[in-house]
Amino acid sequence: MLVLLPLLAQLPTPSLQQLEQQQVITPAERRRLERGSLRAAPTPA
Repeated sequence: MLVLLPLLAQLPTPSLQQLEQQQVITPAERRRLERGSLRAAPTPA
């Protein structure tokens, strides 16, 4: 389980960087979502 955390951190869904570039979210929101995704990472189907 712990081994998967770095992999999940590298796979934002849907790409938070793309959302930020499209100005859908702010950089601060992206960082907050990235931190939150580490706590409640959705398991890929």
